[in-house]
Amino acid sequence: MNQQTEIIRENLTRSVWEIANMMRCIGENDWNAEFCGSPMWKHVYHTLHSLDQWFINPEEYEEPPFHKDGLNKLEIDSKETLNRETLFGFLESIEKKLNDYLDGLDDEKLTEPAGSRSRYERILRQFKHLHTHMGIMMAFIYEATGKWVFLSSTPREIPEPDEQGRVFD
Repeated sequence: MNQQTEIIRENLTRSVWEIANMMRCIGENDWNAEFCGSPMWKHVYHTLHSLDQWFINPEEYEEPPFHKDGLNKLEIDSKETLNRETLFGFLESIEKKLNDYLDGLDDEKLTEPAGSRSRYERILRQFKHLHTHMGIMMAFIYEATGKWVFLSSTPREIPEPDEQGRVFD
């Protein structure tokens, strides 16, 4: 039985749903608005890029085709702008890649190294990083809308979305 791997998969599924919901909850006027010195889309990209790069093994990482140097760095100004469609496509590719990775793992393999850390440590660190940045973005969304984005991290049912596909708490 691969109990730990299945727990990771369940948490990944809920986290991906939360990211997608959060992205839908960002208002059209806020997608390019700056929060703490970076546009909201860049906060989203930073979060997704880190999940993609660090969940498996950053030493064997291939950048997405639309990536430019520094695009994932919040402290670097970018001339490029990424749209929602591009980032939803990126999230979909990340979800598939990470689920394929989990398909090849069992609980024993979690303790094996992936670069300089164990696979399990990499995964746990990425969940921590992911939810730290999601919390930051959720605060920006609350500031703009007065509403909290719904979190599915507890075993509660996910309610029906509104007409724009969003779920607020």
